[in-house]
Amino acid sequence: MCCFKILIITAFCLANSSLFAQTPWTLEQCIQYALDNNIQIKQQELLVEQNKNNLIQSKFNLLPDLSANIDYRSGWGRSLDVSTYQYVDSDRSESSSITASASVPLFAGLQKQNTIKRNDIDLKTSIQDVEKLKNDIALNVAAAYLQVLLAKESVAIAEQQLVSTKDQVEWTKKMVDGGKLTLSNLLDLQSQQAGEEAQLIRAQNDLAIAFVSLKQLLELNAENDLDIITPEILSVPEDFNDEGLEKIYQHALLTQPDIKSSQLRLESAEKTLAIAKGAYYPTLSFSASYNTMYSNSPIGIDTTVMPYRPMPSHSIWKQFREKHGEMIAFNLSIPIFRGLQIRTQVKNARLNIRNYELELQKTKNTLYKSIQQAQTDAMGYLKSYQASVKNVGAIKEAFRYTEKKFNVGSVTSTDYIVAKNNLFKAESDVIQAKYQYIFKMKILDFYKGLPIKL
Repeated sequence: MCCFKILIITAFCLANSSLFAQTPWTLEQCIQYALDNNIQIKQQELLVEQNKNNLIQSKFNLLPDLSANIDYRSGWGRSLDVSTYQYVDSDRSESSSITASASVPLFAGLQKQNTIKRNDIDLKTSIQDVEKLKNDIALNVAAAYLQVLLAKESVAIAEQQLVSTKDQVEWTKKMVDGGKLTLSNLLDLQSQQAGEEAQLIRAQNDLAIAFVSLKQLLELNAENDLDIITPEILSVPEDFNDEGLEKIYQHALLTQPDIKSSQLRLESAEKTLAIAKGAYYPTLSFSASYNTMYSNSPIGIDTTVMPYRPMPSHSIWKQFREKHGEMIAFNLSIPIFRGLQIRTQVKNARLNIRNYELELQKTKNTLYKSIQQAQTDAMGYLKSYQASVKNVGAIKEAFRYTEKKFNVGSVTSTDYIVAKNNLFKAESDVIQAKYQYIFKMKILDFYKGLPIKL
């Protein structure tokens, strides 16, 4: 039975470890996995829980303080009798007292109420910080995902180039053996083949590095195999769909969590100022207490008998009933001079507000610049892509013409190699501009409030 369990567990672990290799992941799956497993997000969520606790505690601070105290004393010889506050001589003395008290602040410059409001704002701020972190991770995963797609296409192009060159080398060998081409042509092509093999290795290394970067964002171990789905169509439009910078910016101001968190931090600073100002006001508090006591010391001397004897004390319960006392009190504390501490705290709170006002404006400016940069980059990459596509078409035709001329010996191998390298560079420029444009458009979609997906 034990061996059977071990086999089941082993099979489950193997199946789980091969899950990544069996099913390629979409961009949405990668983003969701990263959000579910990112350590920074988990830490930020712990901060949210702490702020929840702080808010709850600040609400409980409005409740009265209640306390109870039970005291028991036992002594020998001369000791203090708590019931009469006199020293007595006895073989053994026992005494006990019970006290219960309560106090509640009636007015303290609304400091506790403003603390509750501030803690509530701080909780909302930490929630927005979590959302901001999630957005950053989603964008980083999208960038890494597209980088893998780009690296895959680069490998495919390098493989196609190498296959073409190998075929050309084999054909040139036959032509050299037949005396129709010189040996130098073959040597040049063999050198080109070696260079393209090295180029393919670099492209494969870039793909491996891209996968490592994606795995790190997903918090996956290096031994986990991972593959991603290549979308069938990643179209690039002919014209740039410009919704207007100002329109996107105004929408982002209402939806982006970094703007919301900056606004909330400013509100929190304003509540901190209100708390600091509350220290200028007098504080009024109310308190009440109840106490009773017991002692086994004699209550007097019995003079009706000879010799005189101490009169025994009353029972414990009777003493508790008879020796009780109650008290209520109001306390008014008026701040007169505290070394200008309150004044300094108020001034610093005002400076803190100004700092968060500037921080909010800086966040808005950064958002505007990010949208502007993404829009400008997208338009630029679209134009670059369109130009590169036209260039590839022209270079392909030139390469075919050069290849035909090389096959009949009209041009040298050098001309053929130059044309082939130009084609490779043009095809690489196309995919670079294509994925750069797609990524910048995903950033703009993100600022429009659209989900990141392919």
